[in-house]
Amino acid sequence: MCGAEKNIFGWFPRLHVCDKCGRVLFHDKPSSQDENFTSHELWLSHAVYALIHKVTKNRIIITSDVVSNALTRILETQKITVLEFSKLVQCDTRMLRRLINKEKRPYLPSILDICYRLDIPPDKLFFDRDILTCSENWKTHPREKYIDMSKLTKRKRTDLLKALQSALTTSATIPIRVSHIASRFNIRTSTIRYNFPEEYSILTARRSAWEKTVWRNQHQARLEKLVEGIFSLARVGVYPSERKLRDLNYMLPSDLRREDVKHLLGAFQDVYKSLWPGGD
Repeated sequence: MCGAEKNIFGWFPRLHVCDKCGRVLFHDKPSSQDENFTSHELWLSHAVYALIHKVTKNRIIITSDVVSNALTRILETQKITVLEFSKLVQCDTRMLRRLINKEKRPYLPSILDICYRLDIPPDKLFFDRDILTCSENWKTHPREKYIDMSKLTKRKRTDLLKALQSALTTSATIPIRVSHIASRFNIRTSTIRYNFPEEYSILTARRSAWEKTVWRNQHQARLEKLVEGIFSLARVGVYPSERKLRDLNYMLPSDLRREDVKHLLGAFQDVYKSLWPGGD
C-alpha cells in the first residue's frame, strides 16, 4: 500500500491495519473510498481500541467515580484549580465541575476530547495510578473535537454567513436569537458556534444584554406594582396579605412566589402587623 513495514509496536495494535497510513491491509491497492488519516484520527483510533481492550479484558465499568477520580488526580498533581485547568485545555468549566462532582454522566466524545488535549489515552488516564502527563504537553490549539458537527455545504455556509452578517448590521429593537437563524437553515445552534464563533459570540452577547435589560425592567415593574397594591389596601384599612393581593388582582400568583416579592412583602407586613393585629 504505502510501502511502510509492519512494526511490532505501532499506533495500531491490530495486524490488519497499516501503522503509517491507517488503511486496511486486505487489499493490494487502496480503493477510491480510502482516505488519508490525520494524526488526530490515528490517535483517536488507537485510544478507542486500547480503552475497549482494557475494559473488556479486565471487565471494568467506567462510572462517574472513575472519571471524577482521574480528573481530581490531575488537579492535585498539577496543583491547579478547575478554572485554571479548563482555561489550559480550553474546555467548558461547568462540564468539568460536574464531572468532578459526579453530577454528570461521562460522555465518551467529551472524555476523548479531554484526553486528547491532555495528551494521554483514556485507558491510561482512568486505570493507571500515576498521571503520566504534564501541562507542557497539553494541547490548546488547534481545538480538536470528536463530537459530531453538522457539515455545511459551501453554498449553505455562504448563505448562513450572509444571514449572520445581516443580523449583525441590523439595528432591531429586539435582537434575534441565534437559534432562530439555526432553525431557518435546519441546523443546530452548536453548528453556528463551531463554524462562526466570532459572529455567534457577538449575537449571543447582544441578545443576553437585551434580555438582562428586559428582566431588570420587569423586576422593577413587579416591585412597583406590589408596593402600589400594598398601599391601596392600606388606604382602605385592609391588611396586605398575599390572599388579598391575589384575589384583588394586584399581583399574579406566580409573582407572589418569587423570593424578592416575598421579602419585600414580608417587610411591609412586619410594619403593618401592629396596626392590624388580626391580619391573615
